[in-house]
Amino acid sequence: MLEDGEISDRNAVKELMKNGVIPEFQKYNSDGTSIKRINHIEVVKVSFSKNTAWISYRNTAEFLLNGDFFNKMGTIESAILVKDNKKWKMLLLHSSPMKIEDTK
Repeated sequence: MLEDGEISDRNAVKELMKNGVIPEFQKYNSDGTSIKRINHIEVVKVSFSKNTAWISYRNTAEFLLNGDFFNKMGTIESAILVKDNKKWKMLLLHSSPMKIEDTK
């Protein structure tokens, strides 16, 4: 995965989730605060060639704190996939920050 100038493999993403993202959300939940993330995907383009697929999409997330909107962020992403034994496997995921309008 390529994101925000960094290159990460599957293990690095797992570590980030385990040691960064999940504890941050648990910190809010431990004091009774409710935090919710709602993602929206808007597909820009999908292309196929034999056993290879390429997709680009906009990924936005709204964050609610105790049911009230408090943040929105977004990325524009692209992925390359290869079909292997009737299953699609991701070879590459690229993510770049995307400017989004404040809906508050």
